[in-house]
Amino acid sequence: MKLILQTAVAATALAMLLVMGAARAQQAPDAAPGTVAEGEDTAGWIAATVADIDRYGTRYRQPFVDEVVRYHGAPRALVVELLDTGGWAPADVYYACAIAQLVGRPCRFVANRLPGAKAGGWDAFAAGLGVEPGSAQFDRLQQGLADSYRRWGRPLRIEEIVPAEEGAAQDD
Repeated sequence: MKLILQTAVAATALAMLLVMGAARAQQAPDAAPGTVAEGEDTAGWIAATVADIDRYGTRYRQPFVDEVVRYHGAPRALVVELLDTGGWAPADVYYACAIAQLVGRPCRFVANRLPGAKAGGWDAFAAGLGVEPGSAQFDRLQQGLADSYRRWGRPLRIEEIVPAEEGAAQDD
């Protein structure tokens, strides 16, 4: 009887953990230690793609990890570590490794600097490393993301996510 009760308690606890994990996977992860929360820089181009990359990377984890490893030169062990034990959201891993590649640094270099620089959002963080709108590196970042989306079977046109310039006339 004691064994049956222990088994039932363990099964209930496992079921609760699975339900909590499934609920978390359906949300755009935005409170992880390495995460730059969506909305911190809502006018920025990078910020406009964060939630979508998080959804894709959560739902299609293996292809996402393969993408970051193959096309952004990140060590698989680091990508898995950041996602699993580091609590990072997929978009944060993607952008940390993509920006690192653009500035000629290892992904871990950028990943180690991100948690202390979250307040300004991804766009400000990238600009601090020289990947600013209008620069050749920023253009390569945009093209790289569009290429990733194409490989994921989700074509993305850059002009669809580039925010309108501030001060531009708006129709009422």
